[in-house]
Amino acid sequence: MNKKIIISSVAVFSAVALAGCGGDLAQQAQDDVAKTNQEAQESVQQANEDFVATKQEVKEIKDEAMQDVKDSTTEIVADATKDVVDTTTDQVKQDAEALEAVAKAAGAKYTAVILTTYKNDAAASVSPSSYANSIDSSSKNGASFVVEVVNQDGTTSDVYLDANGKVLFTETK
Repeated sequence: MNKKIIISSVAVFSAVALAGCGGDLAQQAQDDVAKTNQEAQESVQQANEDFVATKQEVKEIKDEAMQDVKDSTTEIVADATKDVVDTTTDQVKQDAEALEAVAKAAGAKYTAVILTTYKNDAAASVSPSSYANSIDSSSKNGASFVVEVVNQDGTTSDVYLDANGKVLFTETK
C-alpha cells in the first residue's frame, strides 16, 4: 500500500517535471498518475476486505473456543454432580447399614427382655419360690422355648413355652 502511494507521488512529480516538455508526455504522466491512484484505491479496498475477513475468522475462532469452554464446563459440572451423587449414595448406604445394626442390637435387647420375662413367668408357674436358670429354644411337642427352673428343694423342672411365652407343659426331673 505504501509503495503505491510513493509511486503515485513520484508519478505526480514526474508529471509536473514533464509538463514543460510537451503536452503528450504531460498527458501520459497524468494518465499514469490516475492509473496509479486507482490501483492504490483498489489495494486499500482489498486490504480492508482482507481485514474484515480476518476479523470474521478471529470471531469464529473465538466463538468456537467459547463453545469448547462451555462444553468442558458442562462436562466438568456433570462429572462433579455424579461424584456428589455417588458419594451421597454411598453415605446413605453406610447410614442404612449402621441403622440396621442399631435396629438388630435393639431387637436383640428387646428379645432378651422378652425371654427374661418368659423365664420369670415360667419359674413362677412352678412355684413362687423357684427361679429360672436358663432358657433355650425347643421344638418338643410344639414348644418354642424350654426354661430350666430350680425349685426350692433344689430339684429342677423344664417348663415348655409357646412362641408367646404361654406355658404349654412342665416336666420335673
